[in-house]
Amino acid sequence: MLRRSVGLALIALSTGCGSQAAVCDDADVPSVFGTVVDEEGNGLPGALVTYTVDGEERGDCTFNEGAAFVCGSEESGAFVLTASLQGYYEAEAKLTVYAGACHVSSGQVAIQMVARDCTAEEVASVTVTVGTESGAPLENPVVAYEIGGDGTRTACAGSGADWTCGTETTGEFTVYASADGFEEQTATATVVLGEDGCHVATVPVVIAFPDEG
Repeated sequence: MLRRSVGLALIALSTGCGSQAAVCDDADVPSVFGTVVDEEGNGLPGALVTYTVDGEERGDCTFNEGAAFVCGSEESGAFVLTASLQGYYEAEAKLTVYAGACHVSSGQVAIQMVARDCTAEEVASVTVTVGTESGAPLENPVVAYEIGGDGTRTACAGSGADWTCGTETTGEFTVYASADGFEEQTATATVVLGEDGCHVATVPVVIAFPDEG
């Protein structure tokens, strides 16, 4: 009777291992599911969230819908998430993600951001002054810009020599200027958030058309 009981126990163990193997698959499971909210719990979809794992920088988290984001894939360890957004103080969240038998045990977090006391004014991202090297007036100048090289041009506001391109927008700007009788000229500007954390730091750009046209 003793040998028979041992045999039955071994069969049960073998079946259990096969069942565990069947649960595992090739799916990539996010390490962290999160949201960014304000003090009232409202979503802040415009935030940027970066993360580190065990002190190593891993880059940006990915927003998939509204204020919801995911960080990492099958990564475990000590996570530090940092959220930044214009008009809000930077916020941080820490959590530990553990490795499971097949996949990580995903962590969940809500990062709450506190609003700064910002003024309601809108600050230009780029100011553009256009003219000629000799100072001669331009006929029908037109100024436009694109951000991040996406190929989509947006008209700048202004006329004559003075123009503004974008408001409260950060990024890599390419400015295009044209006028009757001259070839199109371009200039670039990197716009970042100002020290107050509320408004962008305006970048001035000067475009001078060569006199030979």
